[in-house]
Amino acid sequence: MLTAPAEAFATALPQMTEIWQSWSISQGEMSRRTAQAMLTMQETNRIMQSTAEGRRTTEWHQRLTGMTLQGRWVVEDTTTGQRRELSSAEINGLFERAPGRYRVVPSDQLR
Repeated sequence: MLTAPAEAFATALPQMTEIWQSWSISQGEMSRRTAQAMLTMQETNRIMQSTAEGRRTTEWHQRLTGMTLQGRWVVEDTTTGQRRELSSAEINGLFERAPGRYRVVPSDQLR
């Protein structure tokens, strides 16, 4: 943007235009700024990923806590690998009807 007082603008315009067109940034400075921008973007990406992971961890923890408070567990059929969420009473019934076929899946294996 070129500015000058109104009374000097017409005579100053050619010189201001020449100055404006001669300005440039050195290649070294451009490289430095580009490298800094890349570091900033990488750090921003790292922060976003850790925040997203934190949310996933928190959501998963809340789900497991909710299941535990409700007395619900994930049970796996050891012959088919099929999993389902059941109450303690339902699990006891399954274990009585088919001993050894089902197992309660530990929380660290649920992700």
